[in-house]
Amino acid sequence: MLGWLRISLVVVMVLSSAAGASPRTLVGHHPRWASPANDRGIVANRTLDHLTVRIVRSPEKQAAFAALLAAQQTPGSPQYHQWLSPAQIGQRFGASDADIAQVTSWLASSGFKVLRVSNSKTFVEIAGTTDLAAKAFGVEFHDYAVGGKTLMSIDREPTIPGKLASIVAGVGGLHQSDIRPQHVRGPIGHMRQRDHAFVVDGDGNHYVGVSDFATIYDLGPAAKTLTGTGQVIGVIGRARVYPPDVANFGTLMGITMPTPAVVIPPTGTDPGTPCSDMTCAQTDAFDDQEEATLDVLRAGSVAPGATVQLIVSGDGDALDTALEFAVDSFGSGSTASILNLSFGSCEVGEDQGDATQLDEFYQQAAMQGQSVLVSAGDSAAAGCQPQGGAQDTDFSTAASVNFLGASSSVTCMGGTKFADASTQSTYWNGSGAAQSYIPEGAWNEGIIDGMFLQLGGGGGESVFIAKPTYQSNVGAAGSMRLVPDVSFDSAVVEGYVICLAALGADCAADTQFAFSSVGGTSAAAPDMAGVAALIDQSVGSNQGNLNPTLYMLGADPSNHVYNDVTVASSGVGTCDVNTPSLCNNSDPGPDGPSGGTVGYAVATGYDEATGWGSIDISQLLAHWPGATPIPMLSVNPTTLTVLEGQTGTAQLDATGFTGSPTFSCSGLPNNAACSFSGNTLTVTVTGVAAGVTDVGSRSRWLLLAVGFALLALARGRQRTRGRRLGVITVFAITIASCGGSSNNNMPDATRLIDAGPPSTHTVTIAATSGSESAQATLSLTSN
Repeated sequence: MLGWLRISLVVVMVLSSAAGASPRTLVGHHPRWASPANDRGIVANRTLDHLTVRIVRSPEKQAAFAALLAAQQTPGSPQYHQWLSPAQIGQRFGASDADIAQVTSWLASSGFKVLRVSNSKTFVEIAGTTDLAAKAFGVEFHDYAVGGKTLMSIDREPTIPGKLASIVAGVGGLHQSDIRPQHVRGPIGHMRQRDHAFVVDGDGNHYVGVSDFATIYDLGPAAKTLTGTGQVIGVIGRARVYPPDVANFGTLMGITMPTPAVVIPPTGTDPGTPCSDMTCAQTDAFDDQEEATLDVLRAGSVAPGATVQLIVSGDGDALDTALEFAVDSFGSGSTASILNLSFGSCEVGEDQGDATQLDEFYQQAAMQGQSVLVSAGDSAAAGCQPQGGAQDTDFSTAASVNFLGASSSVTCMGGTKFADASTQSTYWNGSGAAQSYIPEGAWNEGIIDGMFLQLGGGGGESVFIAKPTYQSNVGAAGSMRLVPDVSFDSAVVEGYVICLAALGADCAADTQFAFSSVGGTSAAAPDMAGVAALIDQSVGSNQGNLNPTLYMLGADPSNHVYNDVTVASSGVGTCDVNTPSLCNNSDPGPDGPSGGTVGYAVATGYDEATGWGSIDISQLLAHWPGATPIPMLSVNPTTLTVLEGQTGTAQLDATGFTGSPTFSCSGLPNNAACSFSGNTLTVTVTGVAAGVTDVGSRSRWLLLAVGFALLALARGRQRTRGRRLGVITVFAITIASCGGSSNNNMPDATRLIDAGPPSTHTVTIAATSGSESAQATLSLTSN
């Protein structure tokens, strides 16, 4: 009897202890903008389509997860590039079935609909209402005025029952975010003809088409053998694209564009029919369609052989839904090994809980071998400001990076701008096509025609994510993650060409080939997604997080992988980081160039304005570990000046050939010849080029005749005037007696006059070995 009483008392005490366990507060879920000053009142009951309850990993499992993630990116490790599936991650590092059952049981009893348990066993996806969430998590939902918008958020940190304190790590989706597409619309332009000569209103403005991008960033040699065949690029978005825009772009550019396959996650919603005419173009929804179109066209034109999946949802948390599906269903519902996310939200407006959850999610993608590309932002250093407008005091002016791109497991793409304002004829030909790489500065268009705009490439230091090992020797000396990693052109001036029928710019012949232009780091991100597809094809496998290799390559500038953006390349005479210019990513004030958010200056090597700079794509592929060699040819120097009767030499560097190549050249003037000895090119100028007037023996008698005529004309004139004509006559006779065209002992300057003005020719040098070939160009000045 007493034994039974003792057992009963123990059971009662245990039950009482469990029932009376104190609720646990989940720290880091209440955004700082959800303050009493911004409060607009409690909300009526609203639908919550998408919440994620994150489940804790034990310290032992988390340590093992981190160790494997590092080993997967360490060459020589047995785990190097040995990727796991989401289910395998769940089996090795996920929560126990008992813990998951306890969480889902509580959620269901609280009235939520359990949509699914992640394959990685790290989160549970649920749907419900604000009333259910308020009761379950001990909060209220209020509307808050934030930057001219109304956003909903919890009014305090959430709590969970004590019995779940050791299981639940956090809850995502308890507040809205101002997540914006990271592009800036440029003007509508018209082609003169279908020859890539893009001209706006006859002003001669240049725009970047498919062949221009290939020329500027040296995609050409790689594109001979690599197109992204067999690779899948997933574009994360909130809208469909209008298919004729993609088809017309391909026709205009003379390439076959992949039609994107639309993927709607099972727990998402279809965003609906895309806009096809100008009746719906001036809406926020169309901004999402414009972003999706830009991403599809940029990624698909860099890697035209790849498959592009447009992974979209139209619910309230569309990007979360689409991204979670693309990662956690990789290999089952989604097949995209490369993911592009061209949206942004400033880190200052978010919270530690959501940052941790997003970082862990990107780590899962990296462990699965997925490469994730995210735009750095378009408001320069002031990441909370709306891009493209004057400083808006409704938004924070604090320095802030893009929350979505701060994780060390993603490649954050910054922006550059061509520094060619005074040298366009050097880099663009008369038809409007790019001729070579163009020097770059940081993308900063903060000062345009007397306007002061928040418009430039994002970059800086995270406040939530620690600095990864691969950044230990670059940038600021702090302990936090730095962005961006690398960059591509993102400017609005000389922006990218896209086709958008909804803007009256469908690129069709019946509209005089009208096209739209666009800038922003949301163009740089899909550019790099296309490059990632070329890398994966060349290596023959997924590469996962690209950053460890990108930083390894950056440590050796002799490989010429990066176009380093410096103060010198930006063309800025004196770099003042307090004033926006191409040497920094600082913002202007509301009424002038100063008084805005101070950013970062470009520098030799890595910097927080452009990362490592832009990429020479063929050099990147040539130096990527495990990539198939690409036949490439370079010449040094790239310019030669050779006078009549002289020679000039240059050194050739042929790499990536399976055999020893033979060389040839074309484009020489008819008085020159080239020869090769090993890797040395010799150019010899043998005589005066045909068509050049020789001021030598043929002209001597003509000059003498002119002299005597002038002397005769002087007779009968005034004495002083006669003296002048006599001087002219003597000068003419002197010229005529100074020699013929074959006098090679004359001084160079005299020979140059004798041979006529020098001319410049573009000489093409070819290297050939069997079916392999490569070309380089040399600028030759001769007479």
